[in-house]
Amino acid sequence: MSQLLTVPEAAERLNVSERWVRRAIFERRFDVVHLGRLVRIPSDSLEAYIEANRDTAQSTAVGGASILRPKARKSRGARTTPDATATANGGHHYALTSSR
Repeated sequence: MSQLLTVPEAAERLNVSERWVRRAIFERRFDVVHLGRLVRIPSDSLEAYIEANRDTAQSTAVGGASILRPKARKSRGARTTPDATATANGGHHYALTSSR
């Protein structure tokens, strides 16, 4: 049976913040065990996550250390692009491109 780790212990083992571990739990990146309102992470689940996210090309270059890949960021709203006419007229430098 694997050892059950607290959020701070898992964060220390992964060398990340406790917030990152809590977000990973929320995103269901690895399995957790709920003991009432307490949350524990099985060490086997954490090790499986590390193995699944290991980048073998880079990990051999740094002596086999585990490297975690971040997820791509999601868009958070309308994008802005330079507006040449507004810039030429001395007005606003950016205009919203989304239509309303």
